[in-house]
Formats: sequence, C-alpha cells, structure tokens
Amino acid sequence: MTQPKEYLSKVRDQYEDLPYPPRDPESEKTRIRVSGDLLPFINQVCFEGKQSFDSGFRALVAGGGTGDAAIFLGEQFRDKDAQIVYVDISEASMTIAKERAKVRGLTNIEWIHASVLDLPKMGLGEFDYINCSGMLHHLAEPDEGLKALEAVLKDDGAMQIMVYGQYGRQGIYYMQDLMRLLNKNTEDTQEKIDNTKAALKSSPNNSWYNLSKSLINYLDESNDEGIYDLYLHSQDRAYTLPQIYDWLERCDLEMQGPPGMPGGFRAYDPFRKITDPKIHALVKELPEKEQYCVGEMLSSNITLQVFFAVKKARPCLTLETDDVVPFLYLPGDKDHSQAFLQGLNSAFANEKSLTMKSVGDRIGSEITIMPHALNTTIIELILQDEFTVKQLVEKVVEKSEGVTEAAVFEQIKVLFTELYSVGSMYLRHKDTKPYRRIYEMMKSPE
Repeated sequence: MTQPKEYLSKVRDQYEDLPYPPRDPESEKTRIRVSGDLLPFINQVCFEGKQSFDSGFRALVAGGGTGDAAIFLGEQFRDKDAQIVYVDISEASMTIAKERAKVRGLTNIEWIHASVLDLPKMGLGEFDYINCSGMLHHLAEPDEGLKALEAVLKDDGAMQIMVYGQYGRQGIYYMQDLMRLLNKNTEDTQEKIDNTKAALKSSPNNSWYNLSKSLINYLDESNDEGIYDLYLHSQDRAYTLPQIYDWLERCDLEMQGPPGMPGGFRAYDPFRKITDPKIHALVKELPEKEQYCVGEMLSSNITLQVFFAVKKARPCLTLETDDVVPFLYLPGDKDHSQAFLQGLNSAFANEKSLTMKSVGDRIGSEITIMPHALNTTIIELILQDEFTVKQLVEKVVEKSEGVTEAAVFEQIKVLFTELYSVGSMYLRHKDTKPYRRIYEMMKSPE
C-alpha cells in the first residue's frame, strides 16, 4: 500500500509549524541531552561488547526531529571514525538540529530532508546502527516504515526503536478523543491548541487523564508544540508487547535482548511484582517472551516501548562471558563515582541499605543495595575500569578472608543486576576502550 499523500502532508505540516520537541540550540553550550543511544548499552546488548564504533561505523537517525539522538550520537562519536546520517521530513526540525550541532561543533552528521519511506531507493548504503525514536507510530502503515529500515540495516547491525505503549497512555487517548469532538468545527491550529488547554484545565481530578499524568514524565503542557503532539496529532497509535513481537515477525526482524531501557527493564520483569507462589510458578512455565508480556500487563504503566531489533538475534554480553569488564557509568554533570563509593561505605558502616533511583526509567523505579561485607572491595576494583570478572573475583578473594570465588561472583552478580537495571553499570569486552562519561560530554567545546 502506498502512503496517502494527504497524510504525509498533514504530518509534515505539523512538524514544520511546530517542531517537536522544542529545543534551544544555545543550551548546547552547557548541557547534553542524553537519548537512549548510549554506546555502552548498545554495545553490551547488540554487539557482545566488542564494537569500537570506529573504522567507518555508520549510524542512521530515522525521523531525527529536532536532533536529540543525532546530537548525542554525534558527541559520543566526536573522536571516532564514524558517521551519522540524519533523515527527517520536517525542514524546520532539521534546521534546529543543524544549529544545535553547529553550536556543539559537530561535523560528523550528514543532513537529509526526506521521508524515511524512501530510504531503500536513496542510495545511502547500509548502516551498522539505526535509531528510530517516536516516528513509526505516526505512519499510516508502520509496517512500510519498519521494512524500509530493515532494507538499509546491515545483516549484523542493530536498530533501536521507540513507539508508544498502549496501557500507559490510556489517559492521553481519552483526551485525544475528546479534542477530536470539541475541535470538529475548526481547522485553525491555534484555536485547536487553545481549546485543548481549556479542556485540560476542565478535566476533573479523578479523570483517567489526571490519574495517569504521573506516568508520563515526558508530558509537557507548557508549550504549544507539546500540546499538539500529545493531544492533536493527526496520526498516533500505540502498541502492546505482543503486538510488537508480531510486528517484528511480519518485517523479518527479531527482538534483541529484553525490551526496555536500563531502568525500564524492571517494568517488564514479572518476578519483581509477583508475591503469590502459585502465580510465580505459572509465569515461570511460560516462554520468556510471554513472561515479559505478563510483566507489561502487571505494570500497566509503560508509556514508551523501547527495544532493539535485528535480522537475527544473537547473544548479549553477560557476566558469564569470557573477558568481560564490568564498569560503573553514573549520570550527571560531575564524576559521582567517589560519592557513590562513600555512600556505599557509609550505608555499610551503619548497617543500612543504599537506595538509588533509575536514570533511564520514565516511571521512577528505584533499587535498594543491601549491606554486604564485599561491596566496598568490589566497587573499588570496578571503579578502576580494567578488570575482567575473573580478575575481580581473584582480587577480591585475595583481599578478603574466608570467602570463596563462588561467593564473590554471586555478590558481583547481585550488584551488577541491580545497578544495570537503573542504568548505572554496564559490561564491555576487555579489548574495548573505556567510554567517555556523560559529565565529559556535558559542555560543548569552546
């Protein structure tokens, strides 16, 4: 089926008039917006931790909008032999993204004003990595868009996709239905936006919309762009996890690793929620995909579905992999590693737990690290960012009395599982160079 010209026109017009999300290029002088395209995460899940992102590595940002993904990838690739190709149908959005790159001094991005649906015939070649965030769910035929991406993905490449989650956005869709009814006699964009603002204020506190607002921390009603994109979009659909699995199969793709971002994994894990032994046993009998589906339905609050897709699924890097190095990767504009270690020591000294909030989870998960005699030693060694798991185990055994290698490995596993789940620890192959941290990328070069 060909894409209706009228539909493409409506979507293009929206993002020409109201580029989304709104971004001020001048802010690039003092901060970097962290997208889901974190190289440690991509490498661990998709490339067994061995990808250098160098030597001609090619990334495509499909539907790049005002530039969050392109700028973040561009900054991470600053000192690498890697190229980013940005494609979007909105020239106004691309103009903002280009200005952001200019302020940050990035020269590794190629800018293309075009439809993602035309990718297979544009002669751009194939890509090692594709980002497609928040675009496919706005197509009249999302299968066409996903197949277009699959056509330009290398056989051993990977793509990260974000589409809306059906359960968590129910309040949004009720409000969209209301606005279609209230705005049926007007075509004026500003009038529609003004009507929406008035309707939002009129919504009672116990409405589904207000009750679910806390789930959507990307909800921005402070600007017209956000209002229109949330409540007045001409084409907007959402997906459950079973629908995503079916969608990938139709397009000859497979999910790589579990669904979710670091911090968002927990929303798909049913065993963190189930307390009844019988239900726990029933879910344990299900295939892994269905276990994630149970987790999604038990959470019922996932607003964005984020996942990796590949042509053929392959192993992810794990603690059991040979020559794997675990490392701390804390967010923020400063090096917080020593503060984390001090907090861990203080909690251990007072026989208290240490609570950490997720950095990548949009619904505010947090973890609790329980006191353990080996925690400080393990973290001190991990902070050196050079020891494999095998070396860590050996060194901890040397420094501690009466502990076995098996006990040390189990505690490393406990720490890694919790810290990875909130986006604060990752794995890399020992031959892969350490990654630049977020605080090192925060300000643009003078």
